[in-house]
Amino acid sequence: MSDFITKQSDTGNYLEAQLIEDGVVLDLTDCTVAFKMGKDDTTIVDKQAVIQNAIEGIVVVPFSISDLSTTGKFEGEFVVEYPSTEKESFPNQSYIDIEIKKSY
Repeated sequence: MSDFITKQSDTGNYLEAQLIEDGVVLDLTDCTVAFKMGKDDTTIVDKQAVIQNAIEGIVVVPFSISDLSTTGKFEGEFVVEYPSTEKESFPNQSYIDIEIKKSY
């Protein structure tokens, strides 16, 4: 089962996540967070996520119509860039399973 399911053009849906590392909530103060989604080595979404609560590690991805234009199953991840310019992907050892269903 997918972690996030939406339909084409449903821009009212958004992906929200709390970033956690080794059981500890990640403090995103002074960080930037990107969201990437794709499949088969093709990236179809690469955009900045919105940090909703830095201390609690909560990020949100609002989708545009073009982000949701292709149906199917995809893998997503957040890429945190720390103030030191080091980068780290979340989840670390897997992906977020995303499904975009056809809209009638």
